[in-house]
Amino acid sequence: MQTQSVRRTRRPRAPSSADTSVLLNPILPTSLKDRPILGTVQVPKNDPLSYGLIVKGNCMAPEIVDGDTIVVSPSTDVTVGMIVAFSFRDGRMGAVKRLTHLPRPPKPDDEVEVLIRVEMNNPPQTYFLPWSAIDKMHAVNGVVRGGEFIAIESRRAS
Repeated sequence: MQTQSVRRTRRPRAPSSADTSVLLNPILPTSLKDRPILGTVQVPKNDPLSYGLIVKGNCMAPEIVDGDTIVVSPSTDVTVGMIVAFSFRDGRMGAVKRLTHLPRPPKPDDEVEVLIRVEMNNPPQTYFLPWSAIDKMHAVNGVVRGGEFIAIESRRAS
C-alpha cells in the first residue's frame, strides 16, 4: 500500500503562503518533507503533530481502502496490534501495515539484524522488515472516508 502526503493543521481554511510556518511538521518522515501540501483535514484528535496520507492500494481493506486519507499520529505510542504507517530510510515509498511484533530497538553491538513483523489484510500476508531500514513508524488513528472520520482500533496480533 503506497501513500501520498496530506498534512493536517488545526485551521479549517485552505493553506496560504502566510500559513507555511503552521504547516511545517518537524516529525514528518524524511520522504515527505519536500512534497507539496494537498490540503487540510479536520479530525477529532488533539495532536498538533498529526498528518494525513492518501492511501493507494487495498492491502489493508476493509479497514483502509484505496483513496482513503489516513490520520497518522506521531504522538501516539506504537504498540503491537496497531496499524502503522512507516517510511524507509532509502526514500522509497512508505507503507501501511498492522504491527504484529515489535522487538527492542537495535543496539550497536548486535550480531544479528533486528526485525519488525507486520501483516496486511488483502491478501493475508506477513512480512519481516529490518529495523535499520525504517525511517519513521507512526500510529494510524483513523481514516477520513467520504468526509467522515472513522477511528481505527488496534487489535491483538494473530
